[in-house]
Amino acid sequence: MLLSCVLGIFLLPEIPVIGNGGVGDAADFTNVVTDSKASVETNIDTVQRLIPDPPWDLRFLLVRPESFAALGSAQFDVESKPFNLVLSSDDAKVDGQTLSACHTGAAIEQLCLSGGGSVSSPNPLAPATFRFNSSANTVSPGPAPGAPGVLSYQLPATPPIPSALHFFYDPITNFALPLLQPGYSGQTLSFDAEERLGVQGYVNYKTSPPTSGQTSTYYRWFACFTYFSGYQYQSLVWALGDGAEPETPDCAAVNVTRVFI
Repeated sequence: MLLSCVLGIFLLPEIPVIGNGGVGDAADFTNVVTDSKASVETNIDTVQRLIPDPPWDLRFLLVRPESFAALGSAQFDVESKPFNLVLSSDDAKVDGQTLSACHTGAAIEQLCLSGGGSVSSPNPLAPATFRFNSSANTVSPGPAPGAPGVLSYQLPATPPIPSALHFFYDPITNFALPLLQPGYSGQTLSFDAEERLGVQGYVNYKTSPPTSGQTSTYYRWFACFTYFSGYQYQSLVWALGDGAEPETPDCAAVNVTRVFI
């Protein structure tokens, strides 16, 4: 009953929901907290008057908004120099190609191959310029994996629109489609000592039950012909699961390497 009353107080203001939500969307959460700071501050004061010494399981609700804002602004605050992403593959048609940002919705881009040759991008394109945002407060999980961060991109507009890479999942297939979407948060990635782009994980799903332990970096990138929101490109995708290959025919396994410009 007490928890219901407290939550009711906090839910009184209408707080807009922006971004995609989910773990890691610290920048979006910061905006929500900032926009609603006055209302939340008032509600915190109300709760503290009603419950001067709240139980431990309610105290997390009484954290001031500026604390969350500081947490959000501190995440991935170090921006790298600009670079291109270059593919290497045993497939001669894919090997050496760069990645471009191809329109696939309102302010949404796919990582398509620069060589063209697809329905929605028949002609060659200029490679996209990316940056990698990491945090000064993050320590690399080991000697081999690099520091985690977010792949960022400036969508050409007036003014430019900051965007970051997210994974789009369709539950009926076995790969994720990377998409550039507006915002500062996104899928956590890393670059290793050889500048290869990967995804880190510390859970071993090959045991039952799964076990946690040493962080490893995974490289499950493929170049596939894709369909999303009516657009058809040859794009970068991420295979789901160890040893999995995308079910779409004619996909090519690739490594993705950054080359600074």
